[in-house]
Amino acid sequence: MISEAQVNEAHRLAVAQSGPRKGHLKATCPPMGTLAAAYWQGCMMEINPHKVSIARLIFMSPEERMMFDMAQDATKAIIAKRQKVAA
Repeated sequence: MISEAQVNEAHRLAVAQSGPRKGHLKATCPPMGTLAAAYWQGCMMEINPHKVSIARLIFMSPEERMMFDMAQDATKAIIAKRQKVAA
């Protein structure tokens, strides 16, 4: 099971913390084999699937897969909410 602290740390490592892109996903994926990489891949799957690595998806551990799914579901919800507001 993934703790809230692990999710927060993965978010911190996958998202820019300063500069003009603060709060946006980083342009490149964090190192493979980390929860941050799974978080980044999950978010990017909804935003720009062309940047997601098939090899990274294949070799994810069950914990990383859970993080990937959580990030993907959260990103879907955010996108749906923004589209609903814009309409």
